[in-house]
Amino acid sequence: MNIQNTIRRCIKRWTELPTKDNWRENNWARTGAILALLGLLTIVGFNLAYDFVPLNQLSSQASQARLAGDDKTALRLYRVVSARASKIDYSSNYELGNILSEMGQYTVAEKHYLRASNNPAAPMSVYYQLSDLYLKYLQKKQQHFINLLKQRITDQPTHDGFVVILAGFYQQIGDKEQAIIWYEQALELDPNNAGVKSSLLELKASL
Repeated sequence: MNIQNTIRRCIKRWTELPTKDNWRENNWARTGAILALLGLLTIVGFNLAYDFVPLNQLSSQASQARLAGDDKTALRLYRVVSARASKIDYSSNYELGNILSEMGQYTVAEKHYLRASNNPAAPMSVYYQLSDLYLKYLQKKQQHFINLLKQRITDQPTHDGFVVILAGFYQQIGDKEQAIIWYEQALELDPNNAGVKSSLLELKASL
């Protein structure tokens, strides 16, 4: 939301109201415009106040709010951190994705998880959360997730984690042949992965 433009619209609406006709109706309209303007100024004041708080302190406060079950405050604080930090800050975006997913805002949650995934230091849990989103709520975007994982595999060919997630995703959507191909590739990278061996045996037995 562009706060400055919204404030301008409120002021313009208030100043353009007639002063003589329908006095009572216009008076109420002015009151509504003023209240909206005050609300926007409160939001601006909140953001300006946190501009002077160190990011690590804001992150700590957000984490504490989250632990206390105050997701509303945690969401607001993590949004401030995300806006001030790098666009690929994985920590705040990951937490925003978690909170928004729990609130049922899956498309917005996806956006933050994807931002987090753009950071090379992002944990694999980001991709597991994305996998869950695409399997349960954003099925039309499953190919996008597959493409993302294949790109990560291309970028990091010795990282077996992305291969395992891709194989598991194929298995979950019922594409057994692709799942077997990628599980076998995962075993080439890590021959001692017992979980992959088990999933591969199960898939081959089901064909």
